[in-house]
Amino acid sequence: MCRPQFPQRALETRELMTGHSERQTLVPVDDVELWTSTLGEGPLAVVLCHGGPGLSDNLGPVAEMIKDLALVHRYDQRGGGRSPSDGPFTVVRFVDDLEWLRRAWQHETWVVGGHSWGGWLALLYALRYPHCVSGVVAISMPPFGDSWRSDYQTRRRERMSLEDRELFDSVQRRLKEGIPVASEEEERWRFVLWRTEFTDASTVPDFRRTPLYDFPANMVVNRALVADMDARASEGRLLADLHAITMPALFIHGQDDLRPPPLDVVESLPNSHLSMIREAGHLPWLERPQAVGVSIRDWLHALVSSS
Repeated sequence: MCRPQFPQRALETRELMTGHSERQTLVPVDDVELWTSTLGEGPLAVVLCHGGPGLSDNLGPVAEMIKDLALVHRYDQRGGGRSPSDGPFTVVRFVDDLEWLRRAWQHETWVVGGHSWGGWLALLYALRYPHCVSGVVAISMPPFGDSWRSDYQTRRRERMSLEDRELFDSVQRRLKEGIPVASEEEERWRFVLWRTEFTDASTVPDFRRTPLYDFPANMVVNRALVADMDARASEGRLLADLHAITMPALFIHGQDDLRPPPLDVVESLPNSHLSMIREAGHLPWLERPQAVGVSIRDWLHALVSSS
């Protein structure tokens, strides 16, 4: 049984909006209120963790794919999007935020999923709270450590025009140094960045109509969490620790993702499966929604059958 790891207290959520199929609420988590969205019904509970770190939820299309099979939760992690926080920001706090949410929603166990950094968050939660997790889904999760980053940055620049590279480098430098950037310029920078994440630049959706534009990245969160993960990598123990994650795990990765698939992690988990999606990059559910939907749904059906 999954026992709470925190002192018991009343958790009073604040409802923001209730639609025909979606309910948005603010859930008190430790010292912050996290924006959440819930929809669907079925024999399973699923939570989806967005990427970044420091971004906001953009996994609504994934939730729609499985809402007839599960009650699906999404949320903005602390410091991102609709969940403002002054920090401090650590991996442990982000992992424990998930446990607060599980308690608030009163799930005995749930499937923990995530995209990119969110995939790592899901795995680290499963490692810390294994008895609360019935399965793990990681979409476009990069390998552990930083050995892949140099090649990723090179390949990303190859997908940019000369004009885009100049803009990207200029804005990137100012953002890192804390120098103010005009909103129009930052919007263009985000579009240049996200366009490289697709196989075909001509099919890139207009991200200016998504939460990724409504809520710019929190670079304070990003730097803090990346540094924390790098410190864990330098310790050299995490991959060995992952052997303890025995629940089923599904990894989905686009073949054209600039980041390589996390083969080191897949090989470390005793009950894992890797599904490669053809002609898809870092956001495969937008380029190949049918293939991604089939992979997740088949895996969830097998999970229900085996329970």
